[in-house]
Amino acid sequence: GILANSRLEVRNEGYRRFAAKAGVDDSATDKTSTVTFTVFADGRKLAQSQPMKWGDPAQSLDIDVEGAKVIELVARSSSADNELLPVSWSEAALTGR
Repeated sequence: GILANSRLEVRNEGYRRFAAKAGVDDSATDKTSTVTFTVFADGRKLAQSQPMKWGDPAQSLDIDVEGAKVIELVARSSSADNELLPVSWSEAALTGR
């Protein structure tokens, strides 16, 4: 997991798909702010979750990233205090070489 309002960069070395379950971590103490999860490949937005908050089920993402060199995982939030809003890209994996 990471905190909301964060960006992870992943180098893609020939994989065709990215999959993950994105959601607000159960340990979050901010129960009202929303988080949107977005996946970019080489600067192009490929997928975006619906806004989520604490208690919502994780949203599954399964995205074609074939040919992309850099995949960015962005979690944006309306929270004023990111320390209260940990989020997860659980079961994240690049597959299909």
